[in-house]
Amino acid sequence: MEINEIVSSPTLTGEQIDDTSLTERSINNIDSLLKANDIEYFIVGSIARHSYMGKPIKQKNEIDILVPEQGKYEHAQRIFDLIEERNVGINIDTSLTENLCKKDGSYYLKHGDLEHKLDEDVIQKVEVKSGNAKFNTLPPETLLHTFILGGSNFRDKDWKNALEYARWLKQREKPDHSKYKPFHDFARDMWTKSPLKKVQYVWRKFVNDLPDPARDSISKIYGTEPVMTARNIYNEVERIFCGSA
Repeated sequence: MEINEIVSSPTLTGEQIDDTSLTERSINNIDSLLKANDIEYFIVGSIARHSYMGKPIKQKNEIDILVPEQGKYEHAQRIFDLIEERNVGINIDTSLTENLCKKDGSYYLKHGDLEHKLDEDVIQKVEVKSGNAKFNTLPPETLLHTFILGGSNFRDKDWKNALEYARWLKQREKPDHSKYKPFHDFARDMWTKSPLKKVQYVWRKFVNDLPDPARDSISKIYGTEPVMTARNIYNEVERIFCGSA
């Protein structure tokens, strides 16, 4: 079936629509088109978190999504391109997909040649309705652990959002955390094998060998606005929710 035959979203020509309605409509387009093409997906990020927390979908032009089946990713991307074209201003971000894949019926965390198999209960489809939008996402606890995927720098608001969600989730219930151990191992192994680890060691040695005045000046600079990386934020979220770091 050609995807052009089932695209149902109207163009915005001659139609005024606010950002919230635009986001909801785009989410519904994703849901209907991927289901029609038998493509498994999970919307993640702030849209999924806010829906679980009972918050309305805000004015947002970015939709984070996972498409685990690599053989269907190219087809899904064609659909996303059409949705973005017909819903001007919407950006569908699939960057996290490279770290979660499905093969032979099982799900894996993946980074290069690094793979960690996930418990079948961890990756389950949960259908969520928020406002006028309906979509598939991951279980609440799994959604929290997706913060480790990617590994890029976090903005200040990302840090605050992660802590807010972790605290909300901790009040909700205490799951069997042994199922999420692969996420912890994956985070550790990603960092252990990262070339940036060597850079960090060299940098620390360089700073420690500086004269006291120079070292103190650098410490003050670092203290004004620390850069929160995926590793930093994951450790703190893990401490709050899991009770360990």
